Amino acid sequence: MLSMTAPDAGPSNSLERALKILDMIGHAPGGLTNKEISQLLRIATSSTSYILQRLEREGYVKREPNGRYEIGLRVLSLASGVLRVLGFHHSAAPVLHRLTKATRLSSYVGVLDRGRMMVVEQVESPDFIRPEIDIGTEHPAYSTAMGKMLLAHLPEEQLQAYLARELPKRTPHTIVSKLKLREELQSIHRAGFAISEQEEFVGVRAVAAPIPDASGNVKASVAVAGPVSLPVWREVKDVVALVQVAGHDISRNMRARTRPAIHSTF
Repeated sequence: MLSMTAPDAGPSNSLERALKILDMIGHAPGGLTNKEISQLLRIATSSTSYILQRLEREGYVKREPNGRYEIGLRVLSLASGVLRVLGFHHSAAPVLHRLTKATRLSSYVGVLDRGRMMVVEQVESPDFIRPEIDIGTEHPAYSTAMGKMLLAHLPEEQLQAYLARELPKRTPHTIVSKLKLREELQSIHRAGFAISEQEEFVGVRAVAAPIPDASGNVKASVAVAGPVSLPVWREVKDVVALVQVAGHDISRNMRARTRPAIHSTF
């Protein structure tokens, strides 16, 4: 059974359909068949077949022997280019490696993308590897530590617009009350760190800290995450301190870089 929800009205032209197909395939573990895509878009299989053939020819998707379409190397190349422009790899990777070594937790850097938290850099711990969390993957901002940190620093008008949307429960622990979420975001802003207590994944705790730019704006966040059963969580305040130092170090590294492409942000 397909797990995605089809739009009320499908995209109306070939470009919109192609973009939607890429988005659906990119978020479908194991890819999608032509029939599944046509059902999700509510259009004829002949129409999706034509678009898929064009996308495959250009390298944006690839057709596996089982008939399922997956994201092609062309998209991965474009994504890598975007991440290089953001400049997080050289600035964050060494810091994340140190953070993971110190905590035995997986480390991440995330940014907001259209109201969702996107992972743009990561270092996995052997004690915590999840296929759902990878560079380029997106997660709801309200249920993740990095996402909540970024929401806490949104201008009021943008935060109001965000809170106007529905907040579905991700786990039994997810905060879906907009009043409680707003109160927590205010607390996060004051404290300088955020915690997701099994709110995105059951059994997983995450701690995040801000990565301020040269003007003090917070448009990126760093976090560690791992099973709540790990011994390191016995001293949460120590983990918080390490993550906050990591945020400061990444911020310093970003500001020290002289690449013009990132001057406008960091």
